[in-house]
Amino acid sequence: MSSIFSINGAGSMFFADSSNSTQNSASSIFGNTSSLLGDYAMIKSGGYKKLLTAYYASQKKDSTASGSSTSSASDSKSALLEVKTNSTKLKESLSKLSDSSLYEKKTDKDGNKDYDRDAITSAVKGFVEAYNNYVDSSSKVDSTGILRRSVSMVNNTSANSVLLSKSGISIGKDNKLTLDEDTLKKTDVNVLKTLFSGVGSLGDTISSKAGESFGLANSAAFTMGHAATYTYSGAYSTFANSNNWFNGLM
Repeated sequence: MSSIFSINGAGSMFFADSSNSTQNSASSIFGNTSSLLGDYAMIKSGGYKKLLTAYYASQKKDSTASGSSTSSASDSKSALLEVKTNSTKLKESLSKLSDSSLYEKKTDKDGNKDYDRDAITSAVKGFVEAYNNYVDSSSKVDSTGILRRSVSMVNNTSANSVLLSKSGISIGKDNKLTLDEDTLKKTDVNVLKTLFSGVGSLGDTISSKAGESFGLANSAAFTMGHAATYTYSGAYSTFANSNNWFNGLM
């Protein structure tokens, strides 16, 4: 005995037994008739239209939700990449400010020795801009680790507000910095050295936090672009992605 599944013209599925073709044909005919009558009744009552309307509405909703989720993920990754870029620029600006040669007197063409105030001003301006860009970008990411380091950076900067003020750098309510170049050009160079050079200085602390933020942003952005990751020991891990998946269902 052999049996098959078949689908009739009305879209109904019935069971066919090849050993009893007469019974099978009768079952198929009645099945078709019943299905057609049911379809006709749904068409006449408007049931089909309601089902189609509901179906396409749900499809549109799913498509919109999917597009929104994709857009959100893309925005999150872009924010992380922005933190990476700004962390790097902040570290680079602090590297210039920590260079001891910046605070050495130079001999000009007339034989006079003095600090290169233009070079110092340029370096401090670069730091202020990089710092503000980092603070701005770090506030846009959904990362507790990065935000924690940003808060620590802001607190350390605030703790050095007096020395910064003497250097022409003020802290706004939005935690961003503003530079008064006239004050900077008159400041004692030793104040700048205290702020930005040497282990344990404000510059060293900020550079360290920026480096940590870079690592966290890089890791998070990498994870978002991969379906699964491997730990340093080679173990397979999908925890981060499973978490994202569950969050998508909430």
